[in-house]
Amino acid sequence: MRKAIALGRTDAGTQTELVEALINAAGGLVTPPAQQAIDAAIAADAANPAARYYDGIAKAQSGKVREA
Repeated sequence: MRKAIALGRTDAGTQTELVEALINAAGGLVTPPAQQAIDAAIAADAANPAARYYDGIAKAQSGKVREA
């Protein structure tokens, strides 16, 4: 996914696929690189449901449960 993004595929779908891979590789934790991809996905499409879902997971994991 990183190669696709480097080649110009910066749409929310590609970003969220990267998020999923990074979170799965980290055993379910949202790492800083995953958060960067979440932010990029939201910037590309603020209404993307997968990006919003992972943003909520990230907020919950960081203790911001009410924002999640």
